[in-house]
Amino acid sequence: MFLRRALDDARFYQANRRDYDRGQARSMVLPRADFEALIPVLERKMPLVLRVFRESDIRQAIALAADYKVRVVLLSASEGWKAADALAKAGIPVIADPLDNLPSRFESLSASLENVPKLMKAGVMVAFATTGDALENRYRALAVANGISRDQALAAITKNPAEIWGIADSYGTLEKGKDADVVIWSGDPLELSSIPTALFIRGQAQNLSSRQSKLRDRYKNLKSAEPPFGYR
Repeated sequence: MFLRRALDDARFYQANRRDYDRGQARSMVLPRADFEALIPVLERKMPLVLRVFRESDIRQAIALAADYKVRVVLLSASEGWKAADALAKAGIPVIADPLDNLPSRFESLSASLENVPKLMKAGVMVAFATTGDALENRYRALAVANGISRDQALAAITKNPAEIWGIADSYGTLEKGKDADVVIWSGDPLELSSIPTALFIRGQAQNLSSRQSKLRDRYKNLKSAEPPFGYR
């Protein structure tokens, strides 16, 4: 209800800025900065990202997208599989966590490892989100193990996010004319033991060294004539 009132107020603000500046506008639920942020949403220039979990909230988000003609993206959607057909019909994408399979809150009692496979099977565009210290290939591998293909898993971290955020003309796939952002792996990127061996951003090779790799190289050979300072 509050979000709907905020969108209504943003529309009113957009059409009556002079009255708002004069203090002659109606009572509003948000300050000016928030209305300014919502105008690109109302104009469909920017998606409205809603972090929801339970089925009822997901269906409310679908209704809101239809009523206000705005682009909606769902984040988390733990019970998305229960409304997968409705999401697909509405063309609403989901940014999901494939590891979200436990009822960590009342709103996600029906969380399941099959959430992502069922969403994709219904035709919902899904992108993967990483949280905490989880490794991205753990997400892909787990999702593949629970019913999606390798191509679908890779698309969920490359092509799909670019399409969801409206930057697919420059990112997301390896095609002529797009920014050359490329990662080369030591093996199958879906294997937990694989690591990136080369990274190119816009065609420029990036330095993959880290504090850990520098310490490894420094102390790797302790039999040398000049051991590191700490071993003298």
